[in-house]
Amino acid sequence: MTAPDTIRTVRNDRSTLHPGTEAAMAQTEERPIDSVALQQLLDERAIRRVILTYPRGMDRADAEVVSSIYFEDALDFHGSRAGLGVDYANHIVENMHRGGRFFTMHFMGDTFFEWDGAGEVAHTETYVRASHTLEQDGEQILELFFGRYLDRFERRNGEWRIARRVTIRDYMCNTPVTPMMPERPFQGRRDLEDPSYQHLRMEILDFNG
Repeated sequence: MTAPDTIRTVRNDRSTLHPGTEAAMAQTEERPIDSVALQQLLDERAIRRVILTYPRGMDRADAEVVSSIYFEDALDFHGSRAGLGVDYANHIVENMHRGGRFFTMHFMGDTFFEWDGAGEVAHTETYVRASHTLEQDGEQILELFFGRYLDRFERRNGEWRIARRVTIRDYMCNTPVTPMMPERPFQGRRDLEDPSYQHLRMEILDFNG
């Protein structure tokens, strides 16, 4: 490991400093940076982005986006289903398109990280709350799921992805609902016509209402 880098703090105006503060600041003008800790922060950010990609893919029913969080040999243990993560992604999205769940909304909570010694593997626990709308006996049901994702992340060829996911169910319930969905501009969709795809291509959304 190379010697720690240093950061120099530049101050143009010290006239408003509290007496005694200037001397203390002078002692910290050059501070060592813990390069290992800095890299870990960057890795946590990269992993968190992968975690947040999952709800985007699920709620837009986009199998390609959901699949992108897994390595090709990654395993996913999801309820009563166990298999390859990419197979799960394709299966769940096909089920959505067949009308199994015609609305979903996933919220990802806090993520807790543990690291191996080399920094190439991270085990994470992420809280999740998911809402699913489905039809049951002719009426709409809101299915609420509260749980956690236990993920094994690996860095392969410089890229973090999930190598193994276990879904923990903490609580689940169903309740009848009455939908209120009049037509309006910028209605969410579960396909590539959702406004977010245009927005994230850095295009301008026009109001046509």
